[in-house]
Amino acid sequence: MNRCLPKTYSFALPVLLTLASCTGTNNPQLAMCQALTKALSGNGISKWESVNERDTERMRTVSIKYETDTGAPGSISCNYPRHDGGTTTDTAPESVVLNGARVDQKTLFSVGTKVSKQMLTSAAELTALKAEDLAKDAAKQAGDLANDAINTTKDAVKTLQQQ
Repeated sequence: MNRCLPKTYSFALPVLLTLASCTGTNNPQLAMCQALTKALSGNGISKWESVNERDTERMRTVSIKYETDTGAPGSISCNYPRHDGGTTTDTAPESVVLNGARVDQKTLFSVGTKVSKQMLTSAAELTALKAEDLAKDAAKQAGDLANDAINTTKDAVKTLQQQ
């Protein structure tokens, strides 16, 4: 289970960072770690080489190896606190190690906030598009049902008139 509620830590990551779990992805920790990788690396990512996820009762670690657009290899590890005996996992990383160097909390806070806003904006846009599609489908179905009801009523009237 992923936690959609903010958790207070000494470095006070913003609620926006924690809300990343509500973006609709099946793996918000991986999505956040990949988004942080793109933002922190300063280079475009040409491909994700491998993803390794390890869970303990207290921590989920998402480790990713990647290649930048310039062909340089890179790696990132994002550590997410787990709670309730490991049944819930925060979506705000407690710590991040990029290419062997720990990312300081001020940078993590700043970049994480920016990334979270982008993720939430993207999720909101996708939700609006999906809602529009569903509304169009519902309108079409309602129209089809109304036409069926009209035709059934006309058929019933004809049948009654013939008797």
